[in-house]
Amino acid sequence: MKKLMSAVMAVVICGAAMLASGCGPGADETVKGYLDAQQAYDSEKAVAVLCEEDQAEARETMKSKLEKDKAAGNKLVSYEIISVESDSDEAIVKVNVTRTRNGKEKVREEMYYLKKEDGGWRVDKGMDDLLNTDYEAELEESWNTESEVSEE
Repeated sequence: MKKLMSAVMAVVICGAAMLASGCGPGADETVKGYLDAQQAYDSEKAVAVLCEEDQAEARETMKSKLEKDKAAGNKLVSYEIISVESDSDEAIVKVNVTRTRNGKEKVREEMYYLKKEDGGWRVDKGMDDLLNTDYEAELEESWNTESEVSEE
């Protein structure tokens, strides 16, 4: 009987710990899902992890962007999460992302800003655009130069 009670208490304690830490994936797992969806050219899955307020606007632009990238042979080759900074409601995930475009491969650091929404992490597309504005301009310029492929 004591063993049964101990087992029940262990389950209750584990369940309470899971609830206290929040259900669902962490911020890093949400970013992995977002990037995996981009790798698969799956705009619906990519949009599904965005904050609700961003989803309607992003649905067509994401679909169009991924379709153009796929047709041109551009792709997200790989990624590696390098840091996660979070508190209870916000997180920033930094990722080294390798992308190909026009036959060139580039490795760049990207930042993803996330917010807690309905108990789970969501990518805040508006803030990501703001954080990565300089990155996008630099990336566009680097794709258009004849420099060597960047390898890290």
